Amino acid sequence: MHSDILDVYDLGNSLNIGNINYDDNINRKSKEHFNTVMRYIGEKKFITCERSLKEILNDFKKDPFEYVLFMTLKIYCNLRLHNYRPVSNDLSSLGNLDGENYKFEHFSEKYKKKRGSMIPFMLRLINCYYPYTLGLHFTSFDRLYLLVLHYEGMLQRSESEEGQSSDSHVVSSTVRIRRVVFHYITITCYMLCDLLLKKNYVEQAILLLREKILKHDPQHMNTISLIGKLSLLIGSFDIAEASFSLVGAPGEKEKEATTQVDMDINHEGMIHPSNCVKSEHARMNNSFMHLYLENYERALNELLLANPYIEKDEGKILINDKAIFHNNLAVSYFYNSNLEKAMEILENSITTNYCNLIPSIIKNLNYFYEFSKTDNETVNKINDFVENNLKEDQEIMALLPRRGLLQDGTQFCMGKKDKAHGKPKRQSKHAERDRKCHLKAPKSITYGKSYTPPYPNPLFSIP
Repeated sequence: MHSDILDVYDLGNSLNIGNINYDDNINRKSKEHFNTVMRYIGEKKFITCERSLKEILNDFKKDPFEYVLFMTLKIYCNLRLHNYRPVSNDLSSLGNLDGENYKFEHFSEKYKKKRGSMIPFMLRLINCYYPYTLGLHFTSFDRLYLLVLHYEGMLQRSESEEGQSSDSHVVSSTVRIRRVVFHYITITCYMLCDLLLKKNYVEQAILLLREKILKHDPQHMNTISLIGKLSLLIGSFDIAEASFSLVGAPGEKEKEATTQVDMDINHEGMIHPSNCVKSEHARMNNSFMHLYLENYERALNELLLANPYIEKDEGKILINDKAIFHNNLAVSYFYNSNLEKAMEILENSITTNYCNLIPSIIKNLNYFYEFSKTDNETVNKINDFVENNLKEDQEIMALLPRRGLLQDGTQFCMGKKDKAHGKPKRQSKHAERDRKCHLKAPKSITYGKSYTPPYPNPLFSIP
């Protein structure tokens, strides 16, 4: 099972939606609906998906596992649409997620799985995160931490079972369970870390990553790199440098030696990316330190070294990271005074990979347009493309500026065609200063005094 499905639910290698129910008609119908829903989500058609799920749920009121699964996806869609009232109502309707009515033990005549919970990982995660959207920050902190402890308990039990058995099948099964559970621990910790950072609890976030991820996998490269970046935020340069130095990119021979092993692991349903993929994450993250040191050329070179592997990879492991990579590459070109290249990269990323568009790309491209005084025709062409293809993604749509306006509400500089119709240019109290900043290109950003829009935002790569 691939990781995008794994994040929704995991029932083992042999039992999944489509074969878990003793009723083949329900299996067939649920599988068809599930594939359709996941396609809508992949295409960011959250409104269409949510409407479809309302009808789908009516077909599975007597099938608790299928009902909970599709309800989870409906809640997810409403969360992405910022429709918080339906999210609250649906979560309340489900009641206690640890209740006996969600245990497979009570439905042995209906389902082939005989024990365990029907509650998907995604639903548990949303239930922990949702209070944060209501301003109940510490409720979310507590719930997410308790969820980490819950999965840590599962991890310890699986390790104990593995040590007590010599049967190869049992050992293989427990190894897989451990990988899945560790994946859930990692995702939960990253979400909690993100919320802690929003409240400026940087040290607590670093401590969480050390105690809950590195304790189980001291060589978890992405977490080590993340700790390095967070250390930069609080001025702990020595810790940051030490963290980045631990994340060394393997040589070509090591890459070749590990690729086949990890391909086998993925075929068996395990979710760890290959060391080859990890090394490219490391290069992306190492560029942060060079940006911090204002060594912009070296930061760009780090990303260019990662470029060939990331661009040619067509697997789903890196599909989201391509968007992150393009964002960071554009920011690096920006700081290297190549604004035209920076805009070109983000524009191409939007038009070729819009289904995996991330908010920072929209924010940064609009900032580049503002900085370069790009004409309205070009700006509106890209924003129209985004709106036409992602009109059901509220997170992205909320970032698009109103037609003809900058993020701060002032007009973009008009092109020649617009000038002919008498439309005004952008007015500025400091026109001469702005003109000089424009001529200097992005290097004026490092001064931090003469120009103060929101600066480009490089993302930290977390798979």
